[in-house]
Amino acid sequence: MSTARNPWLSSPSSGPRPRLRLFCFPHAGGSAAPYKVWARELTPAVEVCPVLLPGRDRRLNEPAMPDLMALAAAAAEGMRPALDVPFVLFGHSMGALLAFEVTRVLGARHGLVPERLYASAYRAPHLPHRTRHRGQLPRDELIQELMAMGGTPPQLSQHPELWDLVLPTMRADFTACESYRHVQSSPLECPITALGGVADALVDEEELRAWQEHTRGPFQVRRFPGGHFFLQTAQELVLHLLNQDLEALLAAGSGRP
Repeated sequence: MSTARNPWLSSPSSGPRPRLRLFCFPHAGGSAAPYKVWARELTPAVEVCPVLLPGRDRRLNEPAMPDLMALAAAAAEGMRPALDVPFVLFGHSMGALLAFEVTRVLGARHGLVPERLYASAYRAPHLPHRTRHRGQLPRDELIQELMAMGGTPPQLSQHPELWDLVLPTMRADFTACESYRHVQSSPLECPITALGGVADALVDEEELRAWQEHTRGPFQVRRFPGGHFFLQTAQELVLHLLNQDLEALLAAGSGRP
């Protein structure tokens, strides 16, 4: 693939052409950093490709996009140079909703279908948003809310002045989710796996199971120890599941397991 001057993707790996690419979308205010660790843990035939969103990582100086549909359309176009091999999408929290809409854009505009969509720690898209408007909260109240959710990088506690760098992106991401309105369409052709934490106070099992309405293919729910950020506390278990699924895809010639 060619990612020269492509702001949405990291530089291509120098190794052999992968048989499968795993595109990863971060949670609200999140970065690509956690997913880069996955590259060392997953089967070598899979290239992990964190999607770089405006307002973070090397795009820190760009304003984040508060419109999720516009963000999905732009991300899908940015990913296209890397869609020359079979691919899988994984998104956590806001990233799950974004990955879902990217899947719809790729199918509708380009006839491209991922091998599987992993929707982690987010209710099914057609369900109403049940949290208050975090994007509009006063600064101190928003910080308290974020700290209570968990998953806050430790450097923010050690260096409180960094909040002023990350809060604009947090607000834009929350606004993108809270202003999202689901548009009914045909179910996806790809399988969906919905992941959740057993102690997640933001997303319950019923909301995860509701993702089944959005696929014509196989569907499963997998729950892990931990809360909303179980990807951190149960990373080994999550990566074990991913390795099993991805190796099954590869064994089937990148067909769907």
